[in-house]
Amino acid sequence: MPTPRKSEWDDHDSKRKRRVAKYKLYEAEGKTKSSLQRGFHSFKIKCKKMVGNFN
Repeated sequence: MPTPRKSEWDDHDSKRKRRVAKYKLYEAEGKTKSSLQRGFHSFKIKCKKMVGNFN
């Protein structure tokens, strides 16, 4: 009786590749989020300075 073939989804190497791809995605999301936060923060500071100059 032949042994059942492992599917790609059960292969350890495939699981590792998917996990690493998820880590890279999370890293990219984090970098994008922090970049947007820094940009918004500097935009708020500039707006506050402009409004402060009119008073």
